[in-house]
Amino acid sequence: MFYGVADKSGLSACEPVSRWKRRKEILAVRKGATCLYPAFQGENGQPRPVIGKILAEIVDKCTAWQIVFWFESSMAG
Repeated sequence: MFYGVADKSGLSACEPVSRWKRRKEILAVRKGATCLYPAFQGENGQPRPVIGKILAEIVDKCTAWQIVFWFESSMAG
């Protein structure tokens, strides 16, 4: 499931989310002109640390959508 900023993902307030995205602590995917943030990335208003660690390894090798599908398929099993 996807959420925009300040939705149920636990990631809130535009400035922190923009900073986390620049630092590759969270992932955003585009749908048209809108950035969407997969809900699994946030917990208690902060990015989950494991997300940034995984992104550091794969972000330059895959598209944002491929990464989301990988996370979603990993969590399904």
